[in-house]
Amino acid sequence: MKLKASISQFGLVLERHSTIISGESKLFVAVIRQAYSDIQQLRGNGRPPEIDREAVRFFFDGRMDMFADRVGIDPEFVREMLCRSAPGIESMGKI
Repeated sequence: MKLKASISQFGLVLERHSTIISGESKLFVAVIRQAYSDIQQLRGNGRPPEIDREAVRFFFDGRMDMFADRVGIDPEFVREMLCRSAPGIESMGKI
């Protein structure tokens, strides 16, 4: 799935909006960024469909919220960025 925002753009926005700056916060931002990267690589990479669904579900089932909270970013802001970048992605997270 081709997303409108590149992986690096998504990561930079997360870093700019982080209110807590530490080595741990950089790690948490990297986890969220990796999930975004996994979504960008959906389909066509030979992975089983369950793994693709897990990458999307991460943003909608509460797991991403813990990482966003730990760096001071509103999880709804992160989901909004994802949904703007990939219209229709939210329905995949509820599969």
